Amino acid sequence: MKRFPRCNYLQANDIDPSHLSFLHRFFEQGLARSESNQYTSKDPAPEAVLEETPFGMRAYATRRFGEDEQYVRITNFIMPNLQSYVGAPLVNPASEQPDPDQGYWLHWHVPVDDMHHWKYVIAYRADAPIERAHFVRMFAGEVTPDYLPIRTLENHFLQDRAEMQTRTYAGLGQSFQDQDRLATESQGPIYDRTREHLGVSDRPIIEQRKLMFQAIEAVAEGRSPAGISRDPQVNPFAELVTRSARLPRGTDVRGFWREGALSS
Repeated sequence: MKRFPRCNYLQANDIDPSHLSFLHRFFEQGLARSESNQYTSKDPAPEAVLEETPFGMRAYATRRFGEDEQYVRITNFIMPNLQSYVGAPLVNPASEQPDPDQGYWLHWHVPVDDMHHWKYVIAYRADAPIERAHFVRMFAGEVTPDYLPIRTLENHFLQDRAEMQTRTYAGLGQSFQDQDRLATESQGPIYDRTREHLGVSDRPIIEQRKLMFQAIEAVAEGRSPAGISRDPQVNPFAELVTRSARLPRGTDVRGFWREGALSS
């Protein structure tokens, strides 16, 4: 599946865990495409724990859940323009119980020019083929036959103010892709970062940009940037893991996926 955001590809907000708590919040649980909606709504201000990796960055977003547990969700920034994350169920929940460890989603932001890019949304399922009909229904009505958006800045993304009172935070129905475009395109085709006032919740964005600058310097000096290995015996993606889990409060979330989890 692909979309055509009318903005610079680096304005994508995939690596930012805080935006899930607001931009993608559903007040009616029956509307939510992802189980994580219950966690993001209960604790809208996650703590971000970051790890630099051979492929880029691993971000653990941890949220309080009850008295004794925390919910942790991994999002990976894969140099230079890819993210992987736990998202909507990879099966139709009406016919099969979803398993959050059966695969993951990818967002691949491919520049067209400075002010436009293609966003490719890829679903990976490890244990069986993707149920195509389910995904066709999930994304139906979002774009024209030539992949151009139906909701645009010109028509105010067809935002429904009444819906924002009782059903969804963004007022754009159930489309995660349209919600993301609302946030990124409304910044303008190229956002003026001299006007930013970044804070603690923006740490994943700050780290992402630092990695990009480091990669530019590495290439200029004739070295390989993150995600590239000139040694065929070295695989930068050997520990590319995308998971979510509920863990006991106080557990160090770094590397929790190596030893298993309380529940996923």
